[in-house]
Amino acid sequence: SEDQMTAGVTLIPIILSSDKTTVLVATGQTDYYPLYLSIRNVCNTIHCAHCSVVVLIGFLAMPKTTREHASSSAFRNFKRQLFHSSLTCILCLL
Repeated sequence: SEDQMTAGVTLIPIILSSDKTTVLVATGQTDYYPLYLSIRNVCNTIHCAHCSVVVLIGFLAMPKTTREHASSSAFRNFKRQLFHSSLTCILCLL
């Protein structure tokens, strides 16, 4: 007895990736953290050959601080919470 809600359903793994990108032109060296989405059911040869397999879905906010506060536990916790809140906001729109 197969569940009617899941009959014919296909599981497609989603991959999220991000990497710091520094923009020098017209911004005065601003760092951006683009968030990309791709699906894993695409074979590697196609995935590597076609950039259209990866889609930009947003930018992650990364706060800056002075050197003296960068290693404080309060700032690290704030940065971690901001990262996870940003992911939650972006992914709830999908």
